[in-house]
Amino acid sequence: KNWTKSYAAAIAPFAKLAQETGMTKFCIGTEMETLKFDADVWNTVIASVREDYKGPLGFNLNWWGSKNTFDDILSKTGWMSGLDFIGISGYFEISSSAGATKKQMETGWTAIRPDGESIKNQVTKLKQNFGKPLYFWEIGYRSLDGNAMHPWNWGIDAPADETEQADAFQAFLSVFGDGKNTNGFAVWTSDPGMKKTNKGYDIFDKPSEIVFKNFFDKNQN
Repeated sequence: KNWTKSYAAAIAPFAKLAQETGMTKFCIGTEMETLKFDADVWNTVIASVREDYKGPLGFNLNWWGSKNTFDDILSKTGWMSGLDFIGISGYFEISSSAGATKKQMETGWTAIRPDGESIKNQVTKLKQNFGKPLYFWEIGYRSLDGNAMHPWNWGIDAPADETEQADAFQAFLSVFGDGKNTNGFAVWTSDPGMKKTNKGYDIFDKPSEIVFKNFFDKNQN
């Protein structure tokens, strides 16, 4: 209870700022692996934040690596029915080897996995289960060889490969860019003014920037 009150108090200034500046959404937490099933914590936080921010509230779930983990999310996060949207940190492992092609990465999203379901179908099921808008709150790949094997792992090293990063983003857009299964996405990381890194998640001044420019030019409406 002490942690819950402390956390709610810590994010209250950001909720007030979001209200004052007209932000269209507010995320109350990201990933929070050890707490995501604790309804008492999040019901308290939701009630607290709604006092300061009147717009849509959401929570950003971490990616899952197995059907068992996904089933737990469906069955143990009933508290999310009190939210207005759901997010996902989409660092799913969509390749088993370095140098995967765009088509192979697409298959990583859509193919039935050994435990019986594809990632795409699970994402769709998650949205249907809660009946809420669903966003890839984060989707990111580093510009190095094998980036789609462990997108979540910011610490590994491998040869730089900007093309493979672009292919990974293109595969994601090919599967989810039509908006039929999700309601949008945010790229990790794409802050204006960032300096280009050789192997980082940034996309500016890399082929990935062109991938997104072409996507948004085509989907302006």
